[in-house]
Amino acid sequence: MRVDRIGHGIFMPWIEAEFGMSMSAATRFMKVADVYGGKSNIVLNLDPTALYALAAPKTPTEVREEIEKMIEAGEVVLSHKYSRYYFLWILAAGASEV
Repeated sequence: MRVDRIGHGIFMPWIEAEFGMSMSAATRFMKVADVYGGKSNIVLNLDPTALYALAAPKTPTEVREEIEKMIEAGEVVLSHKYSRYYFLWILAAGASEV
């Protein structure tokens, strides 16, 4: 159900009633759906922390693509591996590009 279909002021009470989650949690889930909606192999092979981090707007496309390649190659990617890769990307790119 899309937010614009249920009316203003109804979405958050609906999320709380149906799913028992906060707005921030719902927002993270929606961002994951936007980024990985058609890629169930990615969603199924990432722990939630890594998935939320990869779907975040600040995550560079290059980092997402590299992690996706790792998963497609059969690697298990946990949040600590994502964090390490992201940190290395920042160092390589330089702080001015992040």
